[in-house]
Amino acid sequence: MAKRLDGKRDVIVFDGSCGFCGAGMQWIAARDAQRKFVFLPNVRAAEWGLELDSEAIHVVLTDGRILSRTQAVFHVLQVIGWAPALVKLMRFAFNGTLGAIAYRWVARNRHRLVSQKTCSLESSYRDRFL
Repeated sequence: MAKRLDGKRDVIVFDGSCGFCGAGMQWIAARDAQRKFVFLPNVRAAEWGLELDSEAIHVVLTDGRILSRTQAVFHVLQVIGWAPALVKLMRFAFNGTLGAIAYRWVARNRHRLVSQKTCSLESSYRDRFL
């Protein structure tokens, strides 16, 4: 039987074997002062009843809807309040085909973007990981 998400916080599902992705989760955790997110490496997603594309970032919203790829990234940036004007501009510029192309490029090259191969978590954030 799959574990159940509590529905109290959005869950970010990411590639836990990717240093770039892990660094991104730590960046988010450091800026998420209100602790609106918890983090789930994609290799553990099935334990929680989630079958998701392992090549993309996903956000499982508290209402059960799932955002993927650029929509997930923009949602996270908006929720943590990072550069609101820039996020609006990025949503406009990278919505649709251009965003899909940019996301695919980063996804394909993410293992080369950071030399660290796995996600090493700072101890202060470990309680935020499922």
